Amino acid sequence: SRWGLPQMVARTRRRAELPHYRPHEIGRHAFATRLLHDGASLLDVQKAGGWDSGQMVTQHYGHLAQEHVDKIVAGQSLKPKQIRKDRVG
Repeated sequence: SRWGLPQMVARTRRRAELPHYRPHEIGRHAFATRLLHDGASLLDVQKAGGWDSGQMVTQHYGHLAQEHVDKIVAGQSLKPKQIRKDRVG
């Protein structure tokens, strides 16, 4: 029935001791997470998701943006610049 599924989900959530989230909140979180994993900036996520506060986006999703930055940095090979010894200065 129309109410059977929501009741079953609510009962399962309570038994698992999970916090209550509305489907809209879960979808919005998944949307923001996917954008950040694809390399979007926090500002892009804020604008695309319609959040008024950049601070809220940073608090909830900032760690995901940092993970993306860490992956980029880890892929870089940083070597010191070679100094030519034959130069007279």
